[in-house]
Amino acid sequence: MRPSCRRSANKPIQAMAFVESGAVERFGWARAHRAFLRSHSGEKAPCRDGAGLARQGRVGRDDLECGTHAPRLQGTIEELVREGKTRPRPSNNCSGKHSGFLTTAVQYGEPTRGYIKYDHPVQRRLREVMSDLCGADANAFPYGIDGCGIPSLATPLKSLARAMASMAEPSRLSNKHAEAAGRIRAAMQRPSLS
Repeated sequence: MRPSCRRSANKPIQAMAFVESGAVERFGWARAHRAFLRSHSGEKAPCRDGAGLARQGRVGRDDLECGTHAPRLQGTIEELVREGKTRPRPSNNCSGKHSGFLTTAVQYGEPTRGYIKYDHPVQRRLREVMSDLCGADANAFPYGIDGCGIPSLATPLKSLARAMASMAEPSRLSNKHAEAAGRIRAAMQRPSLS
């Protein structure tokens, strides 16, 4: 089966390394699970969440390497034009995930600059988790660069399905992975952020 990049479909898997790091407890990220997992449209509430999460992780908006994009709602775009404002970095629909990446780097005492690079420890941990969940060496997967700047692994659908199934029924996983998967499942079942 030909591999393909799954982009945001990988967010639950990408959240595993963040949850396992202990950063949730250290920085008091009460809503972080949901913000990490959620793509948003660049509107005000999710952008505030991304900025707040970055601050809680002792990093700033300018540390986010995801870039910006315009919000999806025409009314918000018009409001920005009227006010002569530009969008801050948390307007990227992956800002929650990027805040989590940064905070994980802070948790482990790693450099935050370049956290989106393939060889950065943050990205290496993501491949380790993916390898464990899908039962294949994720380091061998080809990759491209996602719209938010991170490496997007070209994962065979069968491997991704196994990874998602492992998160849904984690009995074959290590205790650490199983606990993180349970927390992520619970976060996904909560009502969306407002």
